[in-house]
Amino acid sequence: MGYFKRLKKFFRHGSSDTDRHHPGVDQSSQVPVSLANASSSVANAVPSLPSTANQQCSINDSKPPAATKSLSSASPDQTSIPAAHATPLPSQTTLPQSTAGLSLWNRAYEALQSEDEQLVNRYEKLLSRQLPERGTSIIMSQNMPQQKEDLNYAENQINAEPDERRNQLIEILDQGLKQADEGRIKYTIFGREFDLKDQMAQATKVIQDFKSLVGEAVKVSPEASLAWAGVCVFLPLLANPSTVEKENRDGLDHVNSRIRYYVELESLLWPKKLCAPRLKGEFEIHIVDLYKHILEFQFKTVLRLYRTSIAQVSRDMIRYDDWQGALKKVKELEKIVWDESKTVNTTASRQALEEIHTAAGQHYSFMQSSLKSLLSITEEQLQVNKRTNEILEDHHPIDLPTVNEARYDSADVQDSPRCEDGTRASIQEAIVQWAGEEVGGPLLWLLGPAGTGKSTIARTVANSFAEKKQLAAGYFFKRGEQGRNNTARLFPTIAMQLVDTIPSFKGLLRQHLDSLDKGALETKALKFQFDQLLLKPLTCLPPSNASDRLKVIIIDALDECECTQNQLSEILSLLYQLQTLSTVRLRVLLTSRLTPGIDHAFKPLRREKLVRNLDLYQNFSEETQADIQTFLETKFADIKIRTSVQRNPWPSPEELDRLVRLATDPEPLFIYAATLCRFVYDEQRPKDPRKQLTRWLKQCDSNVSQLNQIYEPVLNQVFLGDDDADSDQQLQFLGGLILLANPLPAASIASLLDMDVDDIKWWLPQLHAVLDIPAESNTPIRLLHKSFSDFLLSQAKISTSKYRIDFKETHATLAAKCIQRMKSGLKRNICDIATPGTSRDDIEKQTIDNCIPADLEYACLYWVHHLHCSKRSVNDVYDFLKTHFLHWLEALSLLARLSDGVIAVTQLIDIIKGLLIL
Repeated sequence: MGYFKRLKKFFRHGSSDTDRHHPGVDQSSQVPVSLANASSSVANAVPSLPSTANQQCSINDSKPPAATKSLSSASPDQTSIPAAHATPLPSQTTLPQSTAGLSLWNRAYEALQSEDEQLVNRYEKLLSRQLPERGTSIIMSQNMPQQKEDLNYAENQINAEPDERRNQLIEILDQGLKQADEGRIKYTIFGREFDLKDQMAQATKVIQDFKSLVGEAVKVSPEASLAWAGVCVFLPLLANPSTVEKENRDGLDHVNSRIRYYVELESLLWPKKLCAPRLKGEFEIHIVDLYKHILEFQFKTVLRLYRTSIAQVSRDMIRYDDWQGALKKVKELEKIVWDESKTVNTTASRQALEEIHTAAGQHYSFMQSSLKSLLSITEEQLQVNKRTNEILEDHHPIDLPTVNEARYDSADVQDSPRCEDGTRASIQEAIVQWAGEEVGGPLLWLLGPAGTGKSTIARTVANSFAEKKQLAAGYFFKRGEQGRNNTARLFPTIAMQLVDTIPSFKGLLRQHLDSLDKGALETKALKFQFDQLLLKPLTCLPPSNASDRLKVIIIDALDECECTQNQLSEILSLLYQLQTLSTVRLRVLLTSRLTPGIDHAFKPLRREKLVRNLDLYQNFSEETQADIQTFLETKFADIKIRTSVQRNPWPSPEELDRLVRLATDPEPLFIYAATLCRFVYDEQRPKDPRKQLTRWLKQCDSNVSQLNQIYEPVLNQVFLGDDDADSDQQLQFLGGLILLANPLPAASIASLLDMDVDDIKWWLPQLHAVLDIPAESNTPIRLLHKSFSDFLLSQAKISTSKYRIDFKETHATLAAKCIQRMKSGLKRNICDIATPGTSRDDIEKQTIDNCIPADLEYACLYWVHHLHCSKRSVNDVYDFLKTHFLHWLEALSLLARLSDGVIAVTQLIDIIKGLLIL
């Protein structure tokens, strides 16, 4: 097969015939022509490890490219070259010490020059003719005289310095590759003009492939230009079979087909970090020897091609150049290098693993030190973050379902009257003394009939404890006000006040609230609320000073809590558990009337002497009478000054004595004295106080009960002189007022009841003696005392008053009016929101208030409550739900009271079931 065909076949299939039939070489371990996909060495697998430069060997290693390829899978314990491969090398390949730092290609070049200086010199002289520095050479034809072709007369311009020499050879190589790329028939090579035959045009593809292969190889190792510079110059002539004889052609076929192998051999087989002096020295000599023979073969081939071109063929005929021997020597050295590479890679792998182990140990020590420092920093940062979180949590409010109006610091409680100076002194002193005792039960029950001033005393002592920072919390029940008339939010409201009065309580409460849902908390059992909101957080309080340990909780008007006897008993039992606390000394003051339910709830505690009683009627009756007299004298003296009454004395001693008897017989009622004074003098609409006092005394002559004496004069002032229609409207308004689940302003009550507010405003202010009527029109109206509603709702058979309100009938009216108001006011998209699905938080509160006014809001929230209290059915409930059920839910959602709707629906189902049973 011709050289052209075989070379073309090699580039097509990736290997030469010589490779496949090379004797004595394991075919499975042959190095492929393309080595770009060789696997990375273990030594290069940990580039990020700390430097181990201090562990490097002191010998001068070669400096190959960074990557070391693994070509062997030798066993790990192989540490030396097998004896069969340790053949002695020619002595001429031993390099002087000065060449040890050179590239292996340069060292091979120096070794060849030392061995055959004439060969290298002639080769350099020939290459010198291709250097651009020669200028424009005279083109010599093939028939010029012989002496002009003789290299003995040529000048050697190749630099002896390796780097400069490399640059010159690369330049020659590039020129040769460029010339081969031109695809011409005539070429000028080493100053001679050559005329190629027609088959040159057919070899274009082969030449291009060879050119590309050499170009890539030289990029990897520029020193390789030493071997291929001359061949590249003669590249166009290689396609001519007559130019290259068989023996030389076989050698060229083998050597040129393994360009990439030779070029990358140094980096593939010589791990950069290998530290094995003897092994490395021996293996290095073998590689240099292989490179030397490749250079020798290439130099002789180039010189032979040059001689052939001038018809000097006698050297081949007499086998002056032993091509077969040279090829055999190259293959032998290849096998030695190949076999030794297995040992080298095994040693390199072991060394790499040792370096990994050493580096890992260094990493471990470094990381241990770093982690200790980091741990210290982290602990400090943790403390900072903890403190920051505590500060943020302190500023983040706790959200509990509370009744703000029931708190001690609410406007309703703060605006209510306190004890006049000099009155109820012994009672207040007894309460303060009980609170300061180190022993004894934690509960004190202040009881007495309605109107005896229990709530006034509670508010007064609350002020006193608050001034001394001993007040923990206060809860003031009030019948008829939704939220303030049941126990659902008792403990949450107390807990929220403890947040303000006990600084460290807030964080502890938050911890016990993490897993609780605000909406569900209100429906939890009383014991659960008490434990989670009060007992457990209080138990975890840090120790406090003795002066800071005393705290008082005040719960007023327990009798106005609409709950069962069992619930009352449970509340008292839970509150008694506060005595078990060692972190704080809590005292609880409770006030109420003596009703059967209250008496039953307190009986177990009284029997065990776990609660102390203060009975205003039995224990402080005489003092109360004296206090009422003092109260009346002080108030009338003030009224006389304010109204400029000239009569003196006024009232007369007889009138004052009679007023004291009316207020204290049969029971001393402070509410009697207080209502009397408000009737006589209205600060907003003052009348003649003398006539008002005369009217009161006159009407008291015919009244039997104290309640009648209190409220008949007030109501007569409003109703007398009006026709029956006006009286009915007035009673309907009063009935709605006292039975509302939550207080409303006068205008909202009138709108709900479908009344003209202008009619209401003329007579309503006359009830200032029994009602708290604010000057602001949008502020709710409240009862001054529960006894007024008791008077109006008392049964006719036990009352002589004509001012009576039917409880069930009034609730039925309120339920019907609520449904009527919702039917007229509710609609789809009641707030005219432009974008469906808008979050409630994105809607202005003022928009909601304008679209759902106070009376419509009340109707949505409490219509089922009034229906339940009426014990009757309302005919248009079904029609309302069929048309407006979704509108009702929408309104509740906008009011953030959707949970109330769920409770209302459940209650409505119970009402319907109850009516079906009846």
